[in-house]
Amino acid sequence: MTMIKRLFLLAALSAGAGLVQAAPNIQEQLDGATAKCRIEGAMADIQAGIVQRNHGEKSAQYKAAVEKSFKDAQACVDREKVAIKPNVKGAIEATPDLKPEIMDAYGKWLSYMDWMGTPREVSAESPESRNFTDASNRLKAAIELR
Repeated sequence: MTMIKRLFLLAALSAGAGLVQAAPNIQEQLDGATAKCRIEGAMADIQAGIVQRNHGEKSAQYKAAVEKSFKDAQACVDREKVAIKPNVKGAIEATPDLKPEIMDAYGKWLSYMDWMGTPREVSAESPESRNFTDASNRLKAAIELR
């Protein structure tokens, strides 16, 4: 290994040595899950749109792409619901004083996730989205003010 490579490696290791990243809190986990499914649903919608443009709205390829987009969007929602549930329970056990805020955000998150079970454009908005965002912000504030 050349001296330049060693210095670069040492500098890179030194720069990262002081960084400690905390595990995401429950509010960040809920936000992350919604972002993940929103992106997956939007990508599925875009892919179906490309197939429609290339093969036409009445084509078998487009019909298959739309069916796949619905399955992909719902699969993400189902996967994230299962993954987040034990984290919500753990957060309530760890911070029982935040139970009302966690339960409110979780309930609104479930509604929003159900809405996202259908593929949509990335810019699509809904009452579920706004309700979850409000509850998530209240939870964030409660966590920060603890």
